[in-house]
Amino acid sequence: MSTTTAATTFTTTPPVVRQYLLSFELKTKDVRAVEQLRNFNYTISTNSLIQITGVNISTVCSPNNTTYQCRCEDQYGWPCDMCSTFGKCSDILDNTCGCINALPPNNTYCQPLSDLDSCPTQPPTTAVPTTTMSTTTAATTFTTTPPVVRQYLLSFELKTKDVRAVEQLRNFNYTISTNSLIQITGVNISTVCSPNNTTYQCRCEDQYGWPCDMCSTFGKCSNILDNTCGCINALPPNNTYCQPLSDLDSCPTQPPTTGEKYKTIYSTTFKT
Repeated sequence: MSTTTAATTFTTTPPVVRQYLLSFELKTKDVRAVEQLRNFNYTISTNSLIQITGVNISTVCSPNNTTYQCRCEDQYGWPCDMCSTFGKCSDILDNTCGCINALPPNNTYCQPLSDLDSCPTQPPTTAVPTTTMSTTTAATTFTTTPPVVRQYLLSFELKTKDVRAVEQLRNFNYTISTNSLIQITGVNISTVCSPNNTTYQCRCEDQYGWPCDMCSTFGKCSNILDNTCGCINALPPNNTYCQPLSDLDSCPTQPPTTGEKYKTIYSTTFKT
């Protein structure tokens, strides 16, 4: 008789690193703060679990007489329906206008140019000439212009090894003053990405979804409901993340399939 004893090997699973894309709306009275944000090119560690690795400005809103104008930063634009609904304050070039005459609704902001559909061509209009002659004497009034308050919607990508950080971000309901000029007034999570075997899955938060082309290109890990899937099997390209459901077009109807395996993708978006 002989006895064989097998060695037991223990392996340590490395901590999971998750990436989050957050949208922040900031209010400031100093336009210099915009340049500071545009030149953000370093990493901020908020604690031992969370790092802010990059910042993109997409939308800048400022007062204009009795209303607001919201302009898109470089490589961003408004969808055509926003240009026609609120009125454009810039020419429509290719498939977008870069400015609208209103504060946009909640969770609506400039989109990456690569995600926008082409605008329909408008026929040229011919102005009817008119001649008017009058003489008016007006009193001169001097007024003091109040400081301009601008609103910015920023997208942040955060990396963390602790899923508890997600709940902390979901429960963000207070104002943060970074200095006397800038306030963070709100946060929305849109997209949450986490490892899944040898790849990543990116899942959308409530009221967000992936465009149909993203679902078909990278593979969906959730059912397509109405006009979106809520999960894709890949880390999305730069500046691509879950969109508000109200901005998504309907997906073409797909024939039913059997035996399909679904994966889960997370995504989170924050708005201030």
